[in-house]
Amino acid sequence: MVNTVHKMSNKEIEKIHKALANHRRIATLRYLNNRRYGDLQGTARYLKLSYKATAKHFGQLCAAGILDKDMRHGIVYFSIAKDIPQLARHTLTAL
Repeated sequence: MVNTVHKMSNKEIEKIHKALANHRRIATLRYLNNRRYGDLQGTARYLKLSYKATAKHFGQLCAAGILDKDMRHGIVYFSIAKDIPQLARHTLTAL
């Protein structure tokens, strides 16, 4: 995903805004911003949310390029993307 807002399509900007426009996803980002990575089950427990709902939130954040996922020892771990879009990076600095 392109890092500058000026080079992003309207759809890309909309996808990022929609991913950030939910208090559960913001809580997820805050949780992961304070750690190097997190798994689905641990994050669901922290947020007091079902596994299925947490998975949907993670999916939307990944689709927007905000989170990366990595499988280790059969467990999927999520972390803040290294090449996070600038638009989302600005939000993360406020957390």
